[in-house]
Amino acid sequence: MEVVKCWKCELPSEITIQASGFFCSSCFVEYFRQKYRKIIGASKLIRDRDLVVFAFDGSASGCAMLNVISTFQQHFAKANSENMNYKRKNRYITKALHMTDSCNERVKTALESSGIEYVVFSPSEEMKEKYEKQCFKIERFGDETENEFNKKSLQMELLVDKAKEMNAQFLMLSSHVESLAAKTLSVVSLGLGEEIQATAGLCHTYNGLRILKPFREMTKKEIDFYVNATCGEGILPEENKEEEDQSSIKSIQSLAAKFLSDLNSQGKDSNPSAIVRLSNKLKMKS
Repeated sequence: MEVVKCWKCELPSEITIQASGFFCSSCFVEYFRQKYRKIIGASKLIRDRDLVVFAFDGSASGCAMLNVISTFQQHFAKANSENMNYKRKNRYITKALHMTDSCNERVKTALESSGIEYVVFSPSEEMKEKYEKQCFKIERFGDETENEFNKKSLQMELLVDKAKEMNAQFLMLSSHVESLAAKTLSVVSLGLGEEIQATAGLCHTYNGLRILKPFREMTKKEIDFYVNATCGEGILPEENKEEEDQSSIKSIQSLAAKFLSDLNSQGKDSNPSAIVRLSNKLKMKS
């Protein structure tokens, strides 16, 4: 069998990315980092000295983003020490925020080793009750779908408020294309069409804070490969991760995630990306 070579060098290819080609491990890592950098740069949203708070959740996508941010911050620090002024263009500041009831030691180790300034935030029960009353909720089903939606709404409310307390201009999430596509299908199923663009877009505003999703064009396949090549594995499971058996499908969200997982297993990798791109183009009638 003919060995397919990396498009960037002469080494054997280890991963194939649709529309981007074949890559060995080291070339893919560089491709992944530059893809993130181009998405941020092309958006022209972040200005010099803006504070971006990254919501680190310990998942594989979270670990991938933490590694990318850490790598670029190390490059910036080196450029400063060498007085390379051309590298200083649009030097925004990134801090990590981890919200948890009890901090996992591996999460703490990952944050400390990244070299990024971070905050571990443990909201009290009183705070959760307060924000639960004011966050957007659905109260018409009384089932797992409603519970999951309301739980995510509360999490977002708490993260946004803490990021604003830190004087951030942006809150950055590590949601990948499959998770955003699943969320898009879920909000449509729930009759929340006005939420589509906010779900799928690169940036939207929530309670006065801009929410960035630079991994919206990254697939789970790309993220898993990057993590294996750089940091080993995710620390905590994905928030939307479900078991493969039918008994685990208890909500619209888990059904949408299972549907997209089945498409990917049949080689339909482009479908989640198509859902996200189409959703971002939709405009609601006033």
